Amino acid sequence: MKKNGLRFLGVFILGVGFWASASAILGTVEPWDAPYYWAWYLASLAIAAVVGWVLPARSWCWGAIIVFAQAPVMLAHTSPEPLFVVAFGWLALEAIPALLISGAAGKARSLLAGRRLRASR
Repeated sequence: MKKNGLRFLGVFILGVGFWASASAILGTVEPWDAPYYWAWYLASLAIAAVVGWVLPARSWCWGAIIVFAQAPVMLAHTSPEPLFVVAFGWLALEAIPALLISGAAGKARSLLAGRRLRASR
């Protein structure tokens, strides 16, 4: 498996683990049914920023992967229903801030690395 494939897999596993933990701790089948979901969502945005910083190449996609990692967690607890299409649309909306944040973190790291390189010359 190529290095990028391993990165995608690693971030996906991180996201699934995060959302599975959220579901277990919150005691709900679908994490967004819990009253404290928005705190977990904000934590997922923070994770997206950290992953975007650590992996600046294609950093915009890491946040989306973390948010969409809720889908397998929901499918593991429920059967696919017609409303799953609506849920997938909701995840797409939630992924927008996550991909912007992870992309901005990756860009910030790249810019900072460029400044350090120019300063050392």
